[in-house]
Amino acid sequence: MLAAKLSGICIIFFLVISVTSIPVLDNAFAQDQPRSVKFSGKGLVVANRDFRDTVVWTIIHGTKGTIIIQSPQGRGIAHLSLAPSNTCQSSLSICSLATVSDTNQIPIFQVGDTARFSIDLDSKQETISVLSGVISGFNVTFNLSKTWSNIGLTVKNSH
Repeated sequence: MLAAKLSGICIIFFLVISVTSIPVLDNAFAQDQPRSVKFSGKGLVVANRDFRDTVVWTIIHGTKGTIIIQSPQGRGIAHLSLAPSNTCQSSLSICSLATVSDTNQIPIFQVGDTARFSIDLDSKQETISVLSGVISGFNVTFNLSKTWSNIGLTVKNSH
């Protein structure tokens, strides 16, 4: 009888210790992991005559991304698989290699095409360098009018 009570108390004690230590271990583990990049931005292409007056929205959430293009010819969307890239200047806030995983109404992008996204939050500029596909070798830079990022946990708006 005494042994059953002692084993019951030990089990309850073990459960209480386990439940109270899980959040501590979870926080310690999370601090060692790199933070997933989250970014959203809107910009207007101004320097390229082929895409002049085109608005581009870019959304990055870790390893997934979306680009929406609104031009005088219409609107299109492409979903992307993303990976960090070290081929950009070290001063840039975000540098990612993107592979198109799905596209809708953007005939210049096909599934499997690749591009590099170079985003400078300080100068509010984004450059997309197309690495493969129909417009391989094409670079377009646009000025970001609105951005949000978890890098430095800042919100930057300019009008």
